[in-house]
Amino acid sequence: MAIKSLGWRTTWRIYSAVLLAIQLICFSLYRNPPTTNERASEEKDKRDIDNEKMEMIASNTTVKTTKTTTIKLLCNPGIILWLVGTLCWSCSFIFPLIFLVDFMKTSFGADTATANQVLMVFGVSELAGRVVGGISGEKVKFSFTYLYAGFTIVTGLFTCITPFIDSIGWMYVYGFAAGITSGVANSIMFATCMQLFGMKVGNNIWGYTNVMVAIGAVGGPISAGKIYDVTNSYTIAFEIGGGLFIFSGLVMLTIETMKKKFPLENGNQVENDE
Repeated sequence: MAIKSLGWRTTWRIYSAVLLAIQLICFSLYRNPPTTNERASEEKDKRDIDNEKMEMIASNTTVKTTKTTTIKLLCNPGIILWLVGTLCWSCSFIFPLIFLVDFMKTSFGADTATANQVLMVFGVSELAGRVVGGISGEKVKFSFTYLYAGFTIVTGLFTCITPFIDSIGWMYVYGFAAGITSGVANSIMFATCMQLFGMKVGNNIWGYTNVMVAIGAVGGPISAGKIYDVTNSYTIAFEIGGGLFIFSGLVMLTIETMKKKFPLENGNQVENDE
């Protein structure tokens, strides 16, 4: 196994390099999908170009307006809660995958093969959760916010109680349950954002959402590693991680209420505010 021969730090660096190379290839080969109206006449294309020019002339202050309204947008309480909840979720989502093997070795004396099997259960279940979320998402009759928050809270509960159950069998349960719930939540994050704020505002907010995800993905494992260096135990790290999951879910449950108190002008705040 790579972790056994190279150590987990070197292994993760190799995995990161491979993923970076794959992403660069994907980015370089990406092309916009073909339009559905490929047989449109040249006259219609010319009219579209003329309309775009007229819109650009009419909105000669677009840059200044966008800067002002983006600040106002980010000051909306509902959006602030969404970004805070996403940051807390992201902080807790990554580090179990990184430290689960070491946690089992130090806490239960598990061998590398057993720990890797639990990690595989977590990874496969997380993938299955994404598939389940994607397939069943369209059939949900209520707001995605409640589904997203509910699965996040369940993940947090499993994460919190895991350090207090000294059982290898429970680790398989944790890997399956946490993987499924976090996978479903991850798969509906974009849909939840669009449903909450509408397509126009949601497209603007999604960029900042990814910033929160990136900050959490970097900060969460670093913080968990630092906690282990200080305490020589992963118990506190898992408790904090589970607590952040639960806090994230509770924050998400309040967004619908905040939207009603502080509406986004039917999703047009970015374009219409001056």
